[in-house]
Amino acid sequence: MSVSDKIESIQKTYKSEIDSVTNNPEKLKELYIKFLGRKGLVADLYSDLASLPNDKKPTFGQKINNLKIDIQNTFDRIEISKSSKDKNLGIDYSLPGNDFFQGSIHPITKVLDDISNIFKSIGFSIFSGNEIEDEFYNFEALNIPKY
Repeated sequence: MSVSDKIESIQKTYKSEIDSVTNNPEKLKELYIKFLGRKGLVADLYSDLASLPNDKKPTFGQKINNLKIDIQNTFDRIEISKSSKDKNLGIDYSLPGNDFFQGSIHPITKVLDDISNIFKSIGFSIFSGNEIEDEFYNFEALNIPKY
């Protein structure tokens, strides 16, 4: 079988097999290895190229390269279409997002507010200030005469 016949045979085989397994990732990987692997059918064509006369090598080398590029492009298109389907998942990103849970008041804060409201209702005033006062402000500053 000549190199030209092998190229045509591989091309027909690849087109028939790629159509039947586009949905199965394991079969696609097997096909990739079968055609473009290190010991695949296209690699065998390169080894057959060495047995050709020197004047025919460029022509058949170009045909083999075109076949390899065609097969690689087909696998790339399948991979891109699969990844775009996985990424899209039918989501319209132009729609407004979901509402987020805003949260609620902490129970301790609620109790403190209730206590503050009770004291306000009986006439006290609420002021915020330091949580802890030191000794100077509690005792000594109170007894300093103002002039």
